[in-house]
Amino acid sequence: MLLTESRRVQSKVRDKLAVRPTLVSPKVGKGIVIHKTCSLSVLVFIISQKQYIAKFTQVVDDISEYHISCEIFDCKKVRFKMNKKNKLVLSILFGFLIPVSASYAAVPTDKTIINWITNLQDSNANPQQAIHIDHTEKVKLISGEEAYLSAVSFDNAGRNFWAGYVLTRPKLKQAKILKEFGGQSNTFKVHPTMYKGKSIELVEIESAGSGQGTVEATKSLVYLSQWNAKLITEVQESSNAGRYDEKLDAEDCRTGSDNTGYLNVMPYSPYVVKTTVTGNACNNKPKGYKVNSLVLPIVISEIK
Repeated sequence: MLLTESRRVQSKVRDKLAVRPTLVSPKVGKGIVIHKTCSLSVLVFIISQKQYIAKFTQVVDDISEYHISCEIFDCKKVRFKMNKKNKLVLSILFGFLIPVSASYAAVPTDKTIINWITNLQDSNANPQQAIHIDHTEKVKLISGEEAYLSAVSFDNAGRNFWAGYVLTRPKLKQAKILKEFGGQSNTFKVHPTMYKGKSIELVEIESAGSGQGTVEATKSLVYLSQWNAKLITEVQESSNAGRYDEKLDAEDCRTGSDNTGYLNVMPYSPYVVKTTVTGNACNNKPKGYKVNSLVLPIVISEIK
């Protein structure tokens, strides 16, 4: 929608499927302003002396003629007289829009991510490339570089080694397995926050394992610097049904444990709240459980 400082131009609804473009001639300045341009936004220009904003689909003939096209819209042509000021504004916008659009690369496919892995020796899969991408999410390195973190599964791996993570950097066309995380869990969560006036993203990444009736997990809060996941803090979790009791002919829940942990990142402040809830395995929450919370500062050495 086109907005000006002094007014909003209402679009006319002809039917439920389409809203036809409306042409408006501003009272001040030369040119024609377009409102409602087929929901396409290839280019945004400031035209005429009043800095009206319009969206166009493509440039035709010369710089002074623009064409709007859409299957469900009428085709319209808009002409306006160019002056030095308009040409300067358009030149600046062309120079700005091209590099911005080029900086948004497509999400790499699962096959591409696997082919880009440079440390397959750290794969627990058999064969090493038998890796499945469960899901991928865009993340921002501490430098601001756009990257992608994937939760992966390793085929034919042992019980404690089937899950993991792969970090992909399209800028380098490379990916690496984060071998220090995973095991029986490939769950992660991205936490946006602010640090010294800069917008950053932290990642809560989970690892887990089991043995002898006990399941243990670690939630690690990290930031990504180059290929490294640098630890800020972590919280432990564990679950154990308890020792077997002959009289009960079952595990005694009083000798077991059910410990959970939480990491809550403050969205606008460089702090994380670390909370642990500990108790036995008798499932009588909140009775018998202890809660402990700490507020910890986020420290990132790369940002001074």
